[in-house]
Amino acid sequence: MKKPTYAAIMTHSPDKPVIVFVSSRRQTRLTARDLVAFCGLEDNPRRFLKLSEYELESILLGIRDPPLRLSLGFGIGIHHAGLVETDRRTVEELFVNNKIQILVATSTLAWGVNFPAHLVVIKGTEYYDAKTKGYVDFPITDVLQMMGRAGRPQFDDSGVARVFVHDVKKNFYKKFLHEPFPVESSLHKCLADHFNAEIVTGSITSMQDAIDYLTWTYFYRRLQMNPTFYGLEDLSPSSINLYLSRLVSLAMEELKTSGCIEILPKEGLVKATPYGRICSYFYLHHTTIRMCFNRLPNSIDLSSGFPVILNLLADAAEFDELPVRHNEDLMNQELEKSLPVPLTPEQKKNYDSPHVKAFLLLQAHLIRLENLPCADYATDTISVLDQSVRVLQAMIDISAEKGYLSTTLCIMTVMQYIKQGIYITDNILLSLPRMKKTIIPMLSYHGQSIQSLTELLPLTEIDLRSIFVNSKCNLSESDIKVNVDMIIGLPKIACKIEVNDQIIGNLNNNNKKIILKSSEEEENVLSIRFNGLGNTAFESNSNPPINSKISAPRFPKPQQEGWWLILGDSNDQLINLRRIGVIDAREMERTTIIKFKSPLSSLEGKLTLFLISDGYIGIDQQIDIDYIVTA
Repeated sequence: MKKPTYAAIMTHSPDKPVIVFVSSRRQTRLTARDLVAFCGLEDNPRRFLKLSEYELESILLGIRDPPLRLSLGFGIGIHHAGLVETDRRTVEELFVNNKIQILVATSTLAWGVNFPAHLVVIKGTEYYDAKTKGYVDFPITDVLQMMGRAGRPQFDDSGVARVFVHDVKKNFYKKFLHEPFPVESSLHKCLADHFNAEIVTGSITSMQDAIDYLTWTYFYRRLQMNPTFYGLEDLSPSSINLYLSRLVSLAMEELKTSGCIEILPKEGLVKATPYGRICSYFYLHHTTIRMCFNRLPNSIDLSSGFPVILNLLADAAEFDELPVRHNEDLMNQELEKSLPVPLTPEQKKNYDSPHVKAFLLLQAHLIRLENLPCADYATDTISVLDQSVRVLQAMIDISAEKGYLSTTLCIMTVMQYIKQGIYITDNILLSLPRMKKTIIPMLSYHGQSIQSLTELLPLTEIDLRSIFVNSKCNLSESDIKVNVDMIIGLPKIACKIEVNDQIIGNLNNNNKKIILKSSEEEENVLSIRFNGLGNTAFESNSNPPINSKISAPRFPKPQQEGWWLILGDSNDQLINLRRIGVIDAREMERTTIIKFKSPLSSLEGKLTLFLISDGYIGIDQQIDIDYIVTA
């Protein structure tokens, strides 16, 4: 379709703005390259460029995408989600200001962005769908939205849209382009998750409430207007009630199987479980909760558990829609060779699975692989990482609810490594923003090599600077400053711990046996009073700034600092978990209370209190608490 596309531009809009819509990011690059080739055959190859040579050179200096840099020289822009923000903004400004005449874009540009054009070319109405392993049609609404970019009233007095489509589909598109069509509901396809959210909030408490809920929806209106679309044959009241009851029963059974709700048949009531609340709070698909509930191991160590948790994370339903484009199964197969954790035999049969791709992209992020198969993989990695945090948070809550201590700690560690972009075998010092593997062996302080962040925490700014300067690691002054600022800004933790008003010391410092209550009805009270949890780099400042973001330069989005407090016993049982947020330097004190009953298995033993960061590696702390239960 490349020659008809160029012919359409020259025929209908040789001098006015043109948008060419294509099916994928890769097609934007290929189409722009083809248009550049056609320009080269013209007497004036830069006829689509409205910039001077000087202006063009200054703009190209700031462009990071090589295909875009080439095409802009001929007045042809590229626009898709895989471009960095600066490149995308530059292209948008150039096109809107008529500095370039042609914009080659993916269909997402048609929604929400007002880029008018005299001519719109839709270069094919199909895209590759990894689920069906074939090409499927764009939704007709997308096609209409793309065509709507042509000839906007406030910008032009006319417009032209050229749609390239298979001959057998011409009549279909003509019908929908000239006749109005109804918008149907998709609520019935994801009803279980909607019901779960409403049950958690208390809006739905029974089967009858769920049926009533459906009668208030757009789905119910369309069901009566177009029943065959939803599989309803008879519009009699009894048939509609039976249909709705069946939908509700199926959705409720799905939620029950996922462990999100309890159904009380005699009373006709439904109520949320802790797992249903976790599902709703983190906005997850109920099948993700089911998978975690069934597959989380009850005990695991970090070395063997790290790939297990990564695999579990990649299998979440939230990655079902991760795009796997044409021929990316071959790219995934090649990518696997560079990664530390091989795929299972079953996974090797499905290189075109979005979950396999997510697993590979997570590993590539952790080992900091620089050469991904194509530019689209970088954008896909951002999408995977963005989803991964809330899935891991839910996994932590599920594991804690089940009382799995070591598994919970392992998941927390996986989250730390993902946020810092470090693999489990790497040195923790790589979490420093400008650190490289070759520099770490050179770092030393008073003749002793530096191996962890905890060794750097007590040092002053002068000492830290001297470590980097004297190591002769050839870091620039700006790199040294960034590293030193990050270390100084790491949370400094001080706290006072009491159990039943018995002071037992600070984290990492306890030599006292405490007495717990023996009565099953009475609860022990563990009190942790924090002072200076958070960024204390500005303690001497009378008005210090709030710094609630963690330093995670490898993670695509800013992350807020947070902590977990975990109380566990020597039998690998998690007794209680609390989340606490950052305390900035101006906040003098915060107290967290954990109530728990005395273990019944023995009259004396050991409890462990963990303080775990949700973003930093190597600054976690713990304290062992010896106890005796009095009669």
